[in-house]
Amino acid sequence: PSTPTVSANGPLTFCVGSGVTLSAPSAASYAWSNGATTQSIIVTTGGNYTVTITDNNNCSASSAPSNVTAQPNETPFFSQVSAICSGESLNALPTSSLNNVTGTWLPALDNTQTTTYTFTPDAGQCATNATLTINVNSNPTATINYNGALNFCQGGSIDLTSSSTTGNAWSNGASTQTITVNTTGTYTITVTDANGCTGVSNSVSVNVTNAPAPTISYSALQACTGETITLTSTAADSYVWSNGASTQSITINSGGTYTVTTTNTNACDGVGGSSPVIITFNTIIPTVNASATAACSGETVTLTASSADSYLWSNNATTQAIQVTASGNFTVTTTNSNACNGVGASAPTTVTFTATPTAAGSFSTSGNVVTFTNTSTGATSYSWDFGDFTNSSASAPVHAYAANGSYTVVLTAINGNCTDTQSFTVAITLAVDELAGIENINVYPNPATESFVVAFDNQNNQAVTIDMIDQMGRVIQSNTIEQSGVQVSEFNTMNVSNGLYSIRISSNGNALTKRLVVNK
Repeated sequence: PSTPTVSANGPLTFCVGSGVTLSAPSAASYAWSNGATTQSIIVTTGGNYTVTITDNNNCSASSAPSNVTAQPNETPFFSQVSAICSGESLNALPTSSLNNVTGTWLPALDNTQTTTYTFTPDAGQCATNATLTINVNSNPTATINYNGALNFCQGGSIDLTSSSTTGNAWSNGASTQTITVNTTGTYTITVTDANGCTGVSNSVSVNVTNAPAPTISYSALQACTGETITLTSTAADSYVWSNGASTQSITINSGGTYTVTTTNTNACDGVGGSSPVIITFNTIIPTVNASATAACSGETVTLTASSADSYLWSNNATTQAIQVTASGNFTVTTTNSNACNGVGASAPTTVTFTATPTAAGSFSTSGNVVTFTNTSTGATSYSWDFGDFTNSSASAPVHAYAANGSYTVVLTAINGNCTDTQSFTVAITLAVDELAGIENINVYPNPATESFVVAFDNQNNQAVTIDMIDQMGRVIQSNTIEQSGVQVSEFNTMNVSNGLYSIRISSNGNALTKRLVVNK
């Protein structure tokens, strides 16, 4: 027969575990190189395979060898994933092994329990399946245990105990298994086990009722000397007052600051010290009302004591009001059936009498110029009213009147607030428009600023004196001219205060006065 050709139903190269079917053409009998005698053989191992066929004439022919290769399977491997605590996140598993085998994983990732995952290589790779187990550690159970009431009074406490002996972290910062709580708050415990996994307990709320401090009620905060006041504490098992008393109520008759400290079997009923209560007992001192504290000799000052049952003054008077005519310090001592109405001695009232001066004086007239002489006694200062709307505080002023007339001059002698007056009548009859032998008198400018002049016609070559006089009667500038004809006398007002001044022009014992205003 012809040389047989071996056919294959697939690739001659495959992975271990797979195979290929080799078939010979039809013949009477077959003899394969692996000892098989069938027309077809299944090959699962590598090697060179031939077949010898024999026809009915018992003639034989052998095929060319078929080279079959069985490639070994590679086992994919991966880095181990560290254990996690239940509920923690997991990263997706790699789709390529460390030896470069690609594939997929089943089942889906589960972060709540330990799971073994199977890796199936993609087709076309000679690789086996692989498994990877990820351990998921359960979180420890954290429980707070307690024995007793969670609500209690100040001074009490309760023990809270963790279900774990180790790894405890309390919400108040403690790390022991048991804590003792005596303040209001919400408490939890976080337990960490050997794997580093944590569990958080339920919360436990503790409520501590503050013990109220005792309070003091009182019949009054103020009373009169000799009266009493009752102080009463809120109810308790025992009492200690700041004055040493140990009863619920005390009666006092002296002022001061009072407190009470109480104890109770049940702290919620009140323990500790109260707020202070200030008690005042009043003794009112009498007062004196004075009609004046300063007067002049000859006057009378009335001193009146506040109302009382009886009076005794420092001058031995026993009436409510006394009349005082001499300087001194005066007090009054009173008595009352009720001390709140005033008892004891008043503060001193000082009354001062000042001597009244005597005003006396005289005057002499020269034309319209009047010279006053002061003979007053007991005065420290003086006031002159010249009756022409001008005045002076000089002791003995000289005054020039501007117009003829009768003037009432009043001298006031002053000593403190005490005064005395004397009146004078001054008659001025000299014509003031011109002086004998002096004509055309003129003062200008008026008002003056920096200076002014006095112009006149001296017909007889007589001596003419010009005085600038202030309102106090003082001569502040003066010029004398003894030339005939028209004369001009200039006065500088740069250093003169603003105000009203008299310009007195006198000659041969006669004088006239002009008014001048300085306004710079």
